[in-house]
Amino acid sequence: MKKKIMNYFDIYSNYIKQIDELLRNIIHNNIYNDDDIALYNHVLNLDNKSRSKRLRGVLFNIIKDIYGIDKSNNDSYYPAVLEMIHCSSLIIDDIQDKHLLRYGNSSLWKSKGTEIAINISLKLLSLSQKYIKDDFDRYNIALSSMIDAQYFDLKFNSNIDTIEDYTTNVCNKTSALFKLAGELSTSKLSINRSKHIVEICNNLGMAYQILDDIDDIINNINNIPKSNIYWFMIDNSILNDKECIINKSLDYANKLFYAYTPDNCFVELWDSLIELKFKNV
Repeated sequence: MKKKIMNYFDIYSNYIKQIDELLRNIIHNNIYNDDDIALYNHVLNLDNKSRSKRLRGVLFNIIKDIYGIDKSNNDSYYPAVLEMIHCSSLIIDDIQDKHLLRYGNSSLWKSKGTEIAINISLKLLSLSQKYIKDDFDRYNIALSSMIDAQYFDLKFNSNIDTIEDYTTNVCNKTSALFKLAGELSTSKLSINRSKHIVEICNNLGMAYQILDDIDDIINNINNIPKSNIYWFMIDNSILNDKECIINKSLDYANKLFYAYTPDNCFVELWDSLIELKFKNV
């Protein structure tokens, strides 16, 4: 459906390896029981059984490198911080939404119990705070945004009524860490330049959530949550036309992504994510 490009994991493999190494160092330096280390490695996808895109951490590194922003000791662990927050939030999401699978394996709460899952989620948040250094304000704003959006989902039982509601909730939930990646990586740039990049990151986050929603449309058409983009793309004329619904969803994702003219490095990232999503379709 798009021109063939290099696989995401080929393009960004060096970034992913760097982030994985940071995560291993954090676990090694803060978790002391071998069984627990193995469990955290599994939760963070460090046991090589499931490939993680490390998208939020990759985004941080792309911005730093493309725009020639110096990496300092203060922010060297930030890509891992972003991934720990993301992983922590997924653990809680799975509990609250009663998801049985994560990355093709049993969700943590299902395999280890709700109590242990909550404890690990909190531990990952605690570790992320330990390595965030001087950027607590940005960190707390992002975390608060994610929590509020998840509460909105729960409170209204995923009955989001309009495309505007959908987009707002995606902005507050999924985009929060994308925006944080932009804010943390551009703190040394001018205010206007930083705002430009952060806005692109925000749009990338919203568009990426739609790619995730398309997964449900492709793989789970009979059990799509009410918060999925699917419900805002259907009408009577295409009710049973899955391909048409997917194309309409992808068109909307592209509209969001390109709403604020992205630089070429973001376009390459976006194209590779689309390629990754549809390579087996």
